[in-house]
Amino acid sequence: MQKLKELAAQLKIHPKIQLGIKQAGGGVNSTGPHKVKFIEEPAVVMGRDHEGKPRKELRFLLQEGEATYRWNVPILNKESQPNYLVERLIDVEIGDERVLEMRRQGQRNYIDVRKTDEEPSDEPPDEEEVIEHD
Repeated sequence: MQKLKELAAQLKIHPKIQLGIKQAGGGVNSTGPHKVKFIEEPAVVMGRDHEGKPRKELRFLLQEGEATYRWNVPILNKESQPNYLVERLIDVEIGDERVLEMRRQGQRNYIDVRKTDEEPSDEPPDEEEVIEHD
């Protein structure tokens, strides 16, 4: 499969980072904390929500260890307000490292974004939004 890897590198194809895995019986399980480095400015791309409706997203390129991943974050939430992740990522610069971790608060999941020397936050975002993955 080396040729496939070379082709993916030429086309700049990067797999999605998996912060959670959907379960057969429903729900999502976290894959744990991911220490990532932001390696370039985010691009605005068109994506789709879980209902198939088009939406604008920010596409980040992240490096975890030697692997490069993409991470799409919706710009607006269901109420057409800025997504809480956009607010938490405003101060991130190229080259900065952060820990991304899917966390659970009651019935909903959220992504905790923190500096590498910070402890996980038990405070969920103010939104009533279940995390969706691209």
